[in-house]
Amino acid sequence: MAAGVLLVAPGFMVMSRLLILDGLLLLLTTLTILCALEAVRARHLHYGWWLASAGACGLGVLCKGPVIVVLLAGPLALYLGRLTWRAGLLYLVVVLALSLPWFVALGLRQPEFLHYFFWQHNVERFLAPSMHVKGVWFYGPVVLGVLFPASLLVWPLLRFLLGRDTADARTPELAFHLVAGGWCILFFTLSSCKLPTYILPGMPFVALVIGVFLVRTGWDRSRLTHTLAGASLASLALLQTVGLPWYANYRSPMAQGAVVRELCAQAPSVVCYPRGCDSVAFALGRSDLTVYRSKEIEELRTLVRQQPRTVILCTHRSSLQGLKQLLPPEVRIVREENFGLRDLPGVPGSVMKPLRKLLGETALGLGDICVVEFPPLLEQAPQRQATGSHQTTTGPPARPGSALPTLNVPGRPGR
Repeated sequence: MAAGVLLVAPGFMVMSRLLILDGLLLLLTTLTILCALEAVRARHLHYGWWLASAGACGLGVLCKGPVIVVLLAGPLALYLGRLTWRAGLLYLVVVLALSLPWFVALGLRQPEFLHYFFWQHNVERFLAPSMHVKGVWFYGPVVLGVLFPASLLVWPLLRFLLGRDTADARTPELAFHLVAGGWCILFFTLSSCKLPTYILPGMPFVALVIGVFLVRTGWDRSRLTHTLAGASLASLALLQTVGLPWYANYRSPMAQGAVVRELCAQAPSVVCYPRGCDSVAFALGRSDLTVYRSKEIEELRTLVRQQPRTVILCTHRSSLQGLKQLLPPEVRIVREENFGLRDLPGVPGSVMKPLRKLLGETALGLGDICVVEFPPLLEQAPQRQATGSHQTTTGPPARPGSALPTLNVPGRPGR
């Protein structure tokens, strides 16, 4: 029943399929916690399940850092009395054996990565309100939306969990699932940085609680439950096969593929500001698109002075307007291409304007493309060509980790 709750929930199915690591962390966290439950709920520790949990936990640390250990600690505290220090040490050894070699090798190759990953993306994101700052109640509506339509039964579910007449139906395993899901939501609620996908690892355990409730109370046999599940599954099928493909094409930067290829395919210098544009890099088979963030604007200013022509992919809706104020005065913008959303056929203008705002206004990951030129270098180029000089002007050396990853496109060798 818990699997069915997730299967017919459009919010969960769509969010878990996003091309980010939260979906993989969801899988590994579920394996880690459920294997740990199988290991500790008997009178004696089951070392087979315990090692399986440790293995999944080690892979989870590789996936997204030590957060999976924190998510396991909450529900495991209910069975802490059944664990020995030897069991804990064995668990730690397995986790470190799987994850530590990778971090050591990466730290030796790029020492700055360890501080960037562990401190900035784990500690600072939790403690410092620097990005994605939301209120304390942010995850309440998120949980209800992710688990819809099962969330319509929230009031009967609360009565089941708190009522005296249902006490016999509440088992220790149910408490474990409730703590596992609740602890995940609470932990990320305490974090300064909040995104809807962060709480995905807790959703299978909330679904398990709902599954127990449905079976123990007879709601699983209700015609209302079957109607809601069927309607939701049909909506999900329509969304996945028709809605999302249309939306992805409508908001794709490559919907104006001719313009993108004209400006970027053969251009020697293409950069992204202030974030990467992976879809363009993939479509063009290029792995040399350098990303300049807002705090690296001085490096971008230096680059455009050292290149006769630079193509800049502006990846936020308003980044081009800000960039115009930040570029050196001697650099001129010779062409702009806007990637605003096209009007839908048959939709009146009065409706299209608010609809465009709702849909996102610009292509996903690309707002504008501008071509900038540095006139002194353009004037020097014919002189060098006339004298037979083979000297070329290049930008500053690429920063480690600043270029988009190598892309293996079918039919095109990776670079």
